[in-house]
Amino acid sequence: MVCNKKKLKKKIYAVSSAVGLIFGSLVGFGAEGETAGDVREKADAVFEDVSESDWFYPYVSYLSENGIVKGMTETQFVPGGTFTVAESAAIITRYLDLEKEAAKRKDAMEVLGVAGSDKWYAGYVQLMYEANIIDAEQYGCAVLGRHISIDDPSKLESPVKRYEFASFITRSFELDGTQIRTSATEDGLGHGFIYGSSYDESALNGFIPFIKDYYSIPQSYRYYVLKAYYNGIFCGDDFGSFNPEKNLTRAEMAKVATVITDKSQRIRIDTSSASPVGRSGLPDDSYVVKDGEKYLKNSVSDAILSAELAGIVTENENGKPTVSYVRNSPAPEGYCFEICHYSRQKDGFDKKLSDETNPDSYSGVFSSGDRIVLLLCDAQTGEAVDAYALKLVGVGNTVIDSCRYTP
Repeated sequence: MVCNKKKLKKKIYAVSSAVGLIFGSLVGFGAEGETAGDVREKADAVFEDVSESDWFYPYVSYLSENGIVKGMTETQFVPGGTFTVAESAAIITRYLDLEKEAAKRKDAMEVLGVAGSDKWYAGYVQLMYEANIIDAEQYGCAVLGRHISIDDPSKLESPVKRYEFASFITRSFELDGTQIRTSATEDGLGHGFIYGSSYDESALNGFIPFIKDYYSIPQSYRYYVLKAYYNGIFCGDDFGSFNPEKNLTRAEMAKVATVITDKSQRIRIDTSSASPVGRSGLPDDSYVVKDGEKYLKNSVSDAILSAELAGIVTENENGKPTVSYVRNSPAPEGYCFEICHYSRQKDGFDKKLSDETNPDSYSGVFSSGDRIVLLLCDAQTGEAVDAYALKLVGVGNTVIDSCRYTP
């Protein structure tokens, strides 16, 4: 779903001098710095890799004209380049107008001499941790009382996934100022960004049919993605997919930076009048129709799963029998793969050791008698369409379960 290239409303922004960051602070939220008028000489900057036919053109153009965004070089914006977790923390800090608070955190970390306090993003991440927006331990940090230490910077400096960023921003929208400020008068920092200023929780599930790959989103993040759709921050691509595992690009960040602060630019799906996205990607003769419903032919699902079985191998790794899976090809549009690892218990029941939805790869130690179940699922409903099961007898010895084992 692509926005109309209408002229974006003018706002006044400030330019940040922080090294390595792309977007500046927002004057409209009390930040200090140069105004758009002070940086007018930057308004005519031209990026050779951004054209009027690009969906992101109005966002990049608007931010560039107002001195908020700059390219990787004088002439290259690199719209397909990735954005990191650390940069995401900085952006969130700025639209919440907490730049000074982040600076205080960084100073405190330096005084304490904790690991990573010299990183430009240390104060931002510390602040996001205190606000319960980012799980610091998940991103290579240790928690030391109220403070964190950045023990593994590579995780914060890695590209942020689209589903991760959706969780960051929706958590920030519900931030209560008393969590990170001592003044009782500075509250409600994030609620102003919520559509209608509050959530209608009963309406969230109404967006599920409009996200074709909803069940490819990690389960613990689905709630936040629904909230991002509710707020019109994300609305899916032209095929109705959210693409959760893809890295957030600089072009997408340009859109997000604009629509968060200017609600008139959000594209919100009207679930009461719009029609859910349809399935595409497979020829019409791949389906049979029964009682007015389309079902994927067994011969087609068999072919898809058989091709994926080639990606499952067993080998000895560090002296232990290991089964691994590497995705052979993307699932057809509207579907996703799921791989489950089961161990057969003495009482005859299976114990699930792992359950991965739409993985690029999987690896795990197995015992003789374990089963690997590869499923083809409907990405919209999460229901299994077909499945193959492999019994793992030993390294180099696997047997296809002829009963079409499905958990």
